[in-house]
Amino acid sequence: MERKKKQEKLMELVSKTDTQLVKAMRERVRNKAMLKESKKIAMQILFKLRANKMTQTELAEKMKVSPQFVSKLLAGTENLTLETIVKIQQALDMPILVSYKSKNEHEGFSPVLYSVKITVSENAQISIDPSMMHESYLA
Repeated sequence: MERKKKQEKLMELVSKTDTQLVKAMRERVRNKAMLKESKKIAMQILFKLRANKMTQTELAEKMKVSPQFVSKLLAGTENLTLETIVKIQQALDMPILVSYKSKNEHEGFSPVLYSVKITVSENAQISIDPSMMHESYLA
């Protein structure tokens, strides 16, 4: 009986609504994958800043954002928009998205296309003749 009274009293004391801390914890659990990626990107930015001997303020100027925003990015807790990611890539000339090509990759770089002879027989057998392989360079 004593235990039941204690439980009832405890339940009366406990808030019926979530506290800010509980809300924040639930949000972190929901966004775990996004936060993990955000932290990885923040680390890439930090390494690139060090390698280029660049300050956060200089990065902010190149990105045309406030230094406070760059500070938030480097905390690794921001949900980055595509616009922000593109600004980072351009300011630091570093790939974050798979589609990004650095300025250096374009200089003197010619993608190679390979051609092969592929034959399909009447019974749907496919054969590839590697002796017919040759390279084509795109300028």
